[in-house]
Amino acid sequence: MMKFIEWLIHSKRGATKILAGVAVLIIVVMVLVKIDKIVENNDSGYTQVMQDFWDGDLSVRFDPGYYVQAFGKIWTYKKESTYMFTSDPTKKKEANTAGIDVMFNDGGECTIWGAMRYTLPNTDDQMMEITRLYMDDRGDPFKAFFEECVQQVVKKALVTTAALISTEQSFTSHRAQYSEMARDQVINGVYIVGVDKKTVYDSTKGQWELVLTAVIMEDANGMPQREPSYFHELGVSVPQFTINDFKYKGDIESKIKESRDFQTQIQAAEANAQKAEQKKKTAKDTGERDVTKAKYTASELKMTATTLARKDSSKAVINAQRDLDVALQDLEAAKENATGMIALARGESEARRNILAADGALVIKKEAYEKIMGFWTDALKVHSLVEKVGVASGGGVQVPRAYALYQAIDLDIQKQLGLNLRF
Repeated sequence: MMKFIEWLIHSKRGATKILAGVAVLIIVVMVLVKIDKIVENNDSGYTQVMQDFWDGDLSVRFDPGYYVQAFGKIWTYKKESTYMFTSDPTKKKEANTAGIDVMFNDGGECTIWGAMRYTLPNTDDQMMEITRLYMDDRGDPFKAFFEECVQQVVKKALVTTAALISTEQSFTSHRAQYSEMARDQVINGVYIVGVDKKTVYDSTKGQWELVLTAVIMEDANGMPQREPSYFHELGVSVPQFTINDFKYKGDIESKIKESRDFQTQIQAAEANAQKAEQKKKTAKDTGERDVTKAKYTASELKMTATTLARKDSSKAVINAQRDLDVALQDLEAAKENATGMIALARGESEARRNILAADGALVIKKEAYEKIMGFWTDALKVHSLVEKVGVASGGGVQVPRAYALYQAIDLDIQKQLGLNLRF
């Protein structure tokens, strides 16, 4: 070996050959090392951004195939990726990060497990913008984009969403909405949150307390105010966003279940109270309806009685009017009859007057004389007078007193009647 080295040193010709061989060997090695810098393959499902060796300009390759690299620098991005955040031990190999810790507006803490599928843009400008923005010392903008953009935006969206609801709401009514609210913020920008002051009743303390609640700030059009949307500006889309589980810290979950059971009991009590109140109201309504019905019936009876009374009254009035009309007719008839009788009496009187004027009322006077004298004759028969005193006649003969009285009466009657019955 030593002899061979000495020969190389002392032999110029041999040294030249050796140096030439070494140079060729170096060139071959360099070509073999740099061969991947000459031609690059882009696989299906990936996007490549290349920086030229000569001028540093960027270019983008979306389609699969072989491209001339010419010693340029290439960064490869997966077109569609899944960000899985979970502490589930069964998903340890698939998980990108652990679950994301959040705090609700009532202080409850929780770790959220879920996943988001996101797709990079398909335009040259947006892919080059991602490369410029997230280039770091490691020379891996795709990894930096995931850590600084994807991961941070998702975390902030989950934390902001949690601040808007209570622990119990996340367990019950708002769980289905949680994913959609977070996805909306990831794509369109995280909500700008303000503070709202409310006075609420703390049933555990039995008193009213001032509570500060996070609320979404709104613009003049009533739309949510947001921070700049990195995904929207960079053209990143989110076809899927899901929340797989809420892992509450401590004994919050058991307390929520107890609270829900208590709320269920309260609701049942309230339902029973409402039923009792409804029964009471129904009874009241039934009573009022019965009273109203009774009043209506009484009113109907009253109206019927009033109608009948009015009919009877009208009938009585009609009968009274009829009787009055009959009486008036009778009165008129009586008046006519009286008038007739008066006329008749006047006629008879006039006839008698004429008769009296014709015969001197002799007949009447004679009738009156006969009646009067008959009366006195009967009276003298009943009351016989004692003949103690006699009255002398014109011939000196004693005449009985009764006879003398009878003659005096006779003369007086004739005188009064204007008769002269002496012969």
